[in-house]
Formats: sequence, C-alpha cells, structure tokens
Amino acid sequence: MMQLLSSLDEADWIEKGLSPANPWVADGTWKGSPVSRFVPPIFSAYAKLFHPIYEDLSVFDRQISWDRLESAEPGDLSPMLEIVAKHSTLVYGGPETSAPLHPISWRELAERYGLHYTPTLNVSSFSRRFPGGSWPRYLVGPREGHLEDRTRDALADILATEDNSAECFFYFGTLATTNWEGSLLYRGSLLNIAAFSAMTDQVNSTPTYWFPPDHAWLVSSDYDSSFTLIGGSESLIDRLIGSDVLECVRVAPDMRMDSGGDTPNMREN
Repeated sequence: MMQLLSSLDEADWIEKGLSPANPWVADGTWKGSPVSRFVPPIFSAYAKLFHPIYEDLSVFDRQISWDRLESAEPGDLSPMLEIVAKHSTLVYGGPETSAPLHPISWRELAERYGLHYTPTLNVSSFSRRFPGGSWPRYLVGPREGHLEDRTRDALADILATEDNSAECFFYFGTLATTNWEGSLLYRGSLLNIAAFSAMTDQVNSTPTYWFPPDHAWLVSSDYDSSFTLIGGSESLIDRLIGSDVLECVRVAPDMRMDSGGDTPNMREN
C-alpha cells in the first residue's frame, strides 16, 4: 500500500542539493538548465531516459504537420487537440487510442532527419528541422512529465535490483496533482508504482521524484520535460543504458537539458 505522508520533510534533501538557477547574464545570454537543476550533483553517474516516440501507421503523408488542421479529415484529431491547436502552434500530439502505433527510437529519428544523436538531443532539436516548428503528423509523442506504463515498469524493475530499494518515497510536485493545491509525498514499494492511479485520485502523472530512504538513487520526471533523469551508482546507470526496453544515454551534472542546449545540431552531408 501507498501511505500519504503529512510532511514533505523526507524530500527536502532534493531541493537543497540542486544547483542554483542560472539567470540571464550580462551579455543577454542564458546559461540554461543543466542536469544538476533536476538531480543534485551528488551521484557517481547519471542517465537521461528519452520518453518514447511512435509512428502512427495510419498516417501515410509524412509532410502533413500537426499544426495543419486544414489538412486533416474530420475526426482525425481528438476534440481536445482541435481546441488546443486553434489557439496555438501544435508541435506534436497523440492519436486516438485505436491508432496503430510503432515505436521509433530517438536515435533512429535523429538519423532520419540529419541530426547528431547526442545526450543533449531534445524536442526542439527536431522542431527546428520542421517547417513552422510543428512535427509531422505521423509522429506521436514524446509525452512530457509522464512515463508510459511499459517504460515506467522497466525502470522500476531495474531500480528494484539496487540494495535497499524495496521501500521508496514518491514525490508529486503541485502540477502532478489533480487539485494543484500543493505537493504530495507518499511512502510505498516499487511494486506499487503501477497501481498509483487505481489507489488515489490525487495524482495524475508519474511521480516528479522517486528515491529510496538512503538516497542511493533518484529519478526525476519534470512536468514539462520529454525525458527523465536518473542519478545513482555506476552499475545502476550501466544497467539502464544496457536495457532492451529503455532508451538511455549517459549525461553529466553540468550538461544542459533545456531546449537551447542542443543548438546547432545537424550532421554534415
């Protein structure tokens, strides 16, 4: 069972250990957001887990973008996507659940669009390659601030092999809760991570942070990031990178993770 704690004290070490925000500097540039703004720089090694991207096999025209609603047939997009897109540039989205989806790795997609496959690769790396910044309609995802079930469970299975990782804390930032009235902290087992949605109606996303009592590792899924960051031992990071399910790359605490950290990124022909 998951126990909702009355205090957030067990998670205080995270905020205290994060590197300070990098403000705009005198020459008008921004230093960006490094790994250490998401995960304290106290671990032996770090990994970036790319959230999955899919190809929608029902979309045959790869030139149609998510933002070109006039090109879509009635019913192609969900009502929510239509509402959002009418008022903004729709970068990418998701199809109805019945759409036939095929996973495509970030590495394969980078090769397809002439980009280097680097640890700083991000959504904006691709958006800069697409007209108007909107992704082709045949590409779905990646989801921001949320790990899909298969990815979440594979990550939990690997974390469970670490010593003293049976009991964990699960922290949900305000934007990961359903009422947005404050952060929540739970204590429970990694075995229960898949059952959160069934056990409570107070959260609507993947935990913002997961960690064991001894702070041997930390998982960070920021609410608007299309990747998850993990800090831990060298052996843990090696297992993550070697996973057949997860797409992980090694990163360093000072490596930029924001949208500007991967510019320019184009392979020479």
